[in-house]
Amino acid sequence: MTARAIEYVAIQALLLMQHASNPKQHDHEGIVASIRRFGFTAPIVVDERTRVIVAGHGRLEAASSLQSAGDPMPIGVQRAPDGQWT
Repeated sequence: MTARAIEYVAIQALLLMQHASNPKQHDHEGIVASIRRFGFTAPIVVDERTRVIVAGHGRLEAASSLQSAGDPMPIGVQRAPDGQWT
């Protein structure tokens, strides 16, 4: 079994790792509301070999829009020294 680890990565860097043909449609406003209410509770999953997101595109887009809108940083997100959410 391969060991798993949580690594905090800046949202801007994760946006570059999105899968180009992600087929899922997301309830953006629903995800935003959930993050505002409960925080960021499930990590985004990145394939270590390809450095492409395999799960969490909707959460990433919601977190990015919250940060851009100037929302308070949700629980489960950390701030990097440069101010970016991770």
